[in-house]
Amino acid sequence: MVSSFVHAIGTPVWVADDEQTWIKGVVTQLGEQLVVSTSQGERRVASASAPLQNKDGEEVDDMTDLAFLHEPGVLWNLKQRYSSSNIYTYTGGILIAVNPFQSLPQLYGRKVMDMYSSGDPAGLPPHVYAIASAAYKKMRQEGKGQAILVSLIHIIDAYFFPEVSALIAFHVDMLTSSEALSTV
Repeated sequence: MVSSFVHAIGTPVWVADDEQTWIKGVVTQLGEQLVVSTSQGERRVASASAPLQNKDGEEVDDMTDLAFLHEPGVLWNLKQRYSSSNIYTYTGGILIAVNPFQSLPQLYGRKVMDMYSSGDPAGLPPHVYAIASAAYKKMRQEGKGQAILVSLIHIIDAYFFPEVSALIAFHVDMLTSSEALSTV
């Protein structure tokens, strides 16, 4: 029998699924392949194909706080945050915004903008205003222009995230405008 250094009986894992992309499961048997019990029945998968679930089932503001930063963990965290109208999530210095397909006026306006522009936004939830404020403060501090990279990423499997068609990542890349243009 092949031993597993990562998995043990009772280990919560993710299993790839054709319909839902990833589903939660629990290892019930070790061997050449793991036997994993899921809501869709038992699955036999290679150990390397069963990433571990994060221990606490709570969403995080910054995905670098996840013990396991892998595809199913990231998608699960974004989906949990999205379902509670938290459309912004950090991954280090990158801000991921999930399109809510509805108006969320409580996220915008002068009052919210002032919260992020005055003082330290460290205790505040992730927000596009925090990225803009950091770039503006850095520009004022250094006397140089700042670049913000905006990237649109399409989610291929809409079944896992049916309400969402895209993720938009914002990243403050502390480059001057001329340095940013010279690297293109």
